[in-house]
Amino acid sequence: MKQKKNHHPKSSPLRRFAWLIPLAFLSALSLFYIFSRATPPSGQPPITTSTPTPLPTFTPYTPNPYEQIIYEDPDKNYSIVFHPQTQNYVISIIGSPFAQYRMEAEKMFLFQTRLSPAQACQLDVTMAAFYVTNPEESKQNYRLSFCLPTP
Repeated sequence: MKQKKNHHPKSSPLRRFAWLIPLAFLSALSLFYIFSRATPPSGQPPITTSTPTPLPTFTPYTPNPYEQIIYEDPDKNYSIVFHPQTQNYVISIIGSPFAQYRMEAEKMFLFQTRLSPAQACQLDVTMAAFYVTNPEESKQNYRLSFCLPTP
């Protein structure tokens, strides 16, 4: 009786290493994800000031290089914006009554920036009222209500 030879057809190198293709794809995809999550530098030198101010931590929406929207009230009663070039915060009170939305906006400012009231008072924060809904209050700009008046 003749013995059968163990005959395996020669497999091509591509077939032998076919499992490496999905592995390489997943590795490349993982590296792309990791490196795309890093925040690229803005390319602008940091602005230095003579008075050190606390650095708030927030994740703003940046529609353009001149402003960063820190918070917009879902009902559109107020908004909080940071202007990086001037290091100035602007809280716009759109809703009425002014006093109610001013208090809400100040609380949200502290929450979003994760600053204490004392730290927030060291920042340049301007509060303004919308003329159509608050004509009397729109005649002047305001500071944060919990900050002492400047001399």
